[in-house]
Amino acid sequence: MPERSVERLGRRRVLTAIAGVLGLSGCLGSPTDESSTSDEPPSTETVSPTPLTRTADGVRATFRVLDGHKPTDDTVRATFEASRVVVTGTMDPKNCRRPTLSNLEFDGDALRVVVGGEPRYPDEDVECGNASYDYRCVVSIDGEIPNRVDVVHDYHGDDAQTFTVKND
Repeated sequence: MPERSVERLGRRRVLTAIAGVLGLSGCLGSPTDESSTSDEPPSTETVSPTPLTRTADGVRATFRVLDGHKPTDDTVRATFEASRVVVTGTMDPKNCRRPTLSNLEFDGDALRVVVGGEPRYPDEDVECGNASYDYRCVVSIDGEIPNRVDVVHDYHGDDAQTFTVKND
């Protein structure tokens, strides 16, 4: 019995040492986003900690997937602020995909945000159940804020769903 206790103690020490090294090197714990602007709260996102950025004439968008959950209906909301538009929504992209900002267009009157889906496992043949994802897209605008935002949920071969939010 004493040999087993020593053996267990040895394994525990090795595992503790490995965990300590990983913790010091930043491998444990949640990822952080160092690129947030000062006007945004600290990131608590768990699905896509690194934002995706796209630009078009006069606009720059930062897109993040906030979380995944059981399938729900798609939704879109938008708030119009002094120099930006914040679009939040829920999308169920199907087939092992998660939302991504596919395209961004701005013509001075309308902002068009296309949210498509990117494969979560591009190099593997994986069976997936459906999940819905919440996302947030912050669009900084040089000049006048648009009168409306058209948000398109592009389903790669299936019908796209378009949401229009007007700036009242």
